[in-house]
Amino acid sequence: MTTALRRFLCFCTACLLSIVFTLAIPIDGSAQDQPSEEKADLVQEESDGIDQSVPNAIDTFETPEVEKSTIVGIEGEVLKPIIKIDDQPFYGELQRLALFWDDSPIGHVEDRAPKETLLNFYAVMASIGSEIEAIRRDAKQDPGFGWTPEMKTRIHNVDVLFGLAIKALNGSDFPESVRSDLVDEAAIQLKLVLDYVFSNSRRPIEIPDEEGVRLMNQGLVKRDVLSWRLPSTGIVLASDAEQEGNDWYFSPSTVANAARMYKEIESHAEKLQGVPFATPDFYRNFIRTPWHLVPPKWYLNLPSWIHEFIEVDVFAGQTAFQILFATLAFVLYVVFVFAMISRLITSHVDRVTMLTTSSAQERLDGVWNEDEVAWRRVLFVFPILPLTTISKVFVDDYLNFTGTPLVFTTYFFYVAWCLSACLLAFYFFEALGKSGAETLLRVRGSNSSIKLKRWGSRVQPICRAFSGIVALFLVYRMLIQLGLPGSLVLALSSVPGLAIALGASKLLSNLFAGFSIQTDRPLRVGEFCRIGEYLGYVTKIGLRSIEIQTVTSTVAIPNSVADDSIIVNFSDRQLLTGNEHRQGVEIRVPISVSLTSAQVNQLLFFINRYLESSDELDNTRVNVEQVKVDELTIIGFGYGDFLTWEAYLETRKKIFVRFKQIIAQILMSRIVLRVAYQTPETVRRRIPDQLKEIVCLDEQITFGSCELLKISDYSYDFIFDFRAFHPTYSLFLKAVDRINHDLLSYVERENIVMPFPTSIFIQKPAELMDLRGVNPM
Repeated sequence: MTTALRRFLCFCTACLLSIVFTLAIPIDGSAQDQPSEEKADLVQEESDGIDQSVPNAIDTFETPEVEKSTIVGIEGEVLKPIIKIDDQPFYGELQRLALFWDDSPIGHVEDRAPKETLLNFYAVMASIGSEIEAIRRDAKQDPGFGWTPEMKTRIHNVDVLFGLAIKALNGSDFPESVRSDLVDEAAIQLKLVLDYVFSNSRRPIEIPDEEGVRLMNQGLVKRDVLSWRLPSTGIVLASDAEQEGNDWYFSPSTVANAARMYKEIESHAEKLQGVPFATPDFYRNFIRTPWHLVPPKWYLNLPSWIHEFIEVDVFAGQTAFQILFATLAFVLYVVFVFAMISRLITSHVDRVTMLTTSSAQERLDGVWNEDEVAWRRVLFVFPILPLTTISKVFVDDYLNFTGTPLVFTTYFFYVAWCLSACLLAFYFFEALGKSGAETLLRVRGSNSSIKLKRWGSRVQPICRAFSGIVALFLVYRMLIQLGLPGSLVLALSSVPGLAIALGASKLLSNLFAGFSIQTDRPLRVGEFCRIGEYLGYVTKIGLRSIEIQTVTSTVAIPNSVADDSIIVNFSDRQLLTGNEHRQGVEIRVPISVSLTSAQVNQLLFFINRYLESSDELDNTRVNVEQVKVDELTIIGFGYGDFLTWEAYLETRKKIFVRFKQIIAQILMSRIVLRVAYQTPETVRRRIPDQLKEIVCLDEQITFGSCELLKISDYSYDFIFDFRAFHPTYSLFLKAVDRINHDLLSYVERENIVMPFPTSIFIQKPAELMDLRGVNPM
């Protein structure tokens, strides 16, 4: 194969993988959520659009109780005891429904009230989990290599019950291509979430029955949608008047967030051994074994040490068994597809070679063989479709992939199938056009090659138009199956032609600028940037504009404007790990007073020490600039993880105040003691040692130096300095106050005459500001 063909295959593979990654990652974003803190009650975010936006939605979400400690002195309150499931008000009804489903495994799980739907679902799923565990235990006693008729009946009943249970779940938020698989997984996850909720509630759980639903309907103007939330959880049941019988279902948001809720209580739900109706091993066994609900008999009969080896979680919740055979299936699939596409490309290369080496007459006579070549190309593409379907069923259904790998593999094979179907449609209609033209010509009794070319020029455009329509339909169907709304797909189809027809130059320029920004990635969502005059967080990067959340508002900047502006990104991507969005924080504080070199060194030392000990900043640096002859500017810089303006501004304020305090601390750490000329020499000689003793009475202060640096007109000026390492600024001020008092006492005791008065620092109240402009507290 030539180098050009290899490059073409690499390009096609890269396009396919980019489409799959782009579409698969956002759909399973809930699986990548940060683990939340463990809570006594499972509290979910407000996620159901019906509950929040529809005026008549009934939400019984109760305010979570604050946990009370048994420590004496905290209002004397304690936690309420946990109510076991068999002490809940609904337990008797749950037992009755469980017996009903054991005796008559047919009917509807969804019903006309939240109580019936919820308890039906819980009872059915508990029965399914218990029966699956029983089948797994009985597999070793079942004779023969395959299942006996009795065991097949039990497995069939489990599948029937599970099919009834998942009908109570509204999985419309899932894309059609993965809806059935994700709804199955969500049903089991919801079962374990309910296990935890029913077994860890500290209050009686009252579920409205049909009478309660009628009371909920009273006073409502619009009765199309009604919802009820299980108290202190994110589990919502909803009823739609357009649905037959006004039955209640688990809402789409609840089903979509089942994995997220399960992650919060996973470690607790798996400990509920022996609790009535609890099935703690249900989900773990489901995701770690092949097939659907019940693994094959040969798999269950493997020795226990083999199960322990192959059922180890290797990657994204998948076991070694699943990863091994999925990798093998992918490799075989890619090899086969590569071989078919290589032969397809080779046919085109041979055709080009034949046209360049043959004479004009030979090329004209060769039109009678073009239909054979076209149908051969159809045979090269056609096997890819069933192989893609078989591979998808094997990986997704037999190996039982779940979570992100399930979404990825389903999207991969579905996109591969649609692209192969588009390619097959093109070659099929191409071959049909060539064969149709030849047949029409032979019916007319002609064997002219030139007429065949003429007929081909008439028939081929029609066939190609049909192939384009079919390919367009397949692409639209693929986008809908991958989760895009049908209205959006249709709207997208008309945008290019309408934009060009109306001369929408601005829209096109924004689109191309958007592609440029997405390719070059000068900024990303969550980063802190400056675009032109706007500074803020990037909240959205669309095809038309970029949204920035400034401190006062949300600003939408057209992509073309952003592409032409200077973009300053304060995020250092070399420091990023995981999903962090770190940004640079720069604090500039001018100093209007003159400082000595020793004071500048102390200032840099204390500011650098403060920044290094800060919990909000990493990779800190300190610098100093001389803006004017008598003015310095201290610059502090570091990286912090701030997702909101509130956190960012609070940190800046805290650092700025601390900088001002450190500057004031440096200024007050240098004291000038002026003594009169008549002071005896013996007294003057002892001044440095005496001042050192006064300063060092505080263990958190180190004495710097005390020297007679200046002889003024009326005094000897002793200048001494020290360094204070107090944890707070208020403690430092108290230390300075003590030093000044001790200094005055020493002067009075030694009868030292001071030609000029010395001020005693009096600590001011917290609400007042120091004359230096620093808050003393």
